Amino acid sequence: MNDYGVGGAVLGMATILPATAGLSCSGIGDQNKAQTDGVTGSIEFYAVQSRNNMSFTCASMNPTFVLTHASTQNPLNQVSGDKPWYTQQINGLCIDFTLHNPTSRVAWFDYAIDGALGSNISGLSDILIHEGPLNGQLVGPLYSDIGVAAGQTVTDTRCGTSEIKMAIHYGAEQLWYLDWATFTAQ
Repeated sequence: MNDYGVGGAVLGMATILPATAGLSCSGIGDQNKAQTDGVTGSIEFYAVQSRNNMSFTCASMNPTFVLTHASTQNPLNQVSGDKPWYTQQINGLCIDFTLHNPTSRVAWFDYAIDGALGSNISGLSDILIHEGPLNGQLVGPLYSDIGVAAGQTVTDTRCGTSEIKMAIHYGAEQLWYLDWATFTAQ
């Protein structure tokens, strides 16, 4: 027998009743112990209408990134082994990118996350790419880039809520450029 409050309703001497697994309270004992204690908490509820909502799944409550548009050049660079390339490991709304740069110069991997606006850089963003896989395109805005030194491999984690795009669209060698890959939260 313990002298504790249970569920806020029993104060005093509590007895567990074996036959019914219930509780009995005599009211005997120091009934002021619970008055100085406190418990707080929060509960979140999410309600979904079931009528006319047959496509809802519980999985949609825990979105994860999915590769929805692959870079056509990335696997080619990986096979050749002499141009920058990357691999990725998706962890919910974060992606661990492993950036490989087997070249003799810095490679600039760029990320556009959740529709953030890039920066147009005068004299760079408006340059027309004249060779390689992005031939004929503008360099375009810069977003959130990371430079990987010559001969290095770096792991870089990026998180978002709706979309992460990744490319190489500027740097020393246009033949190394990678077209945009898109990861969309689903």
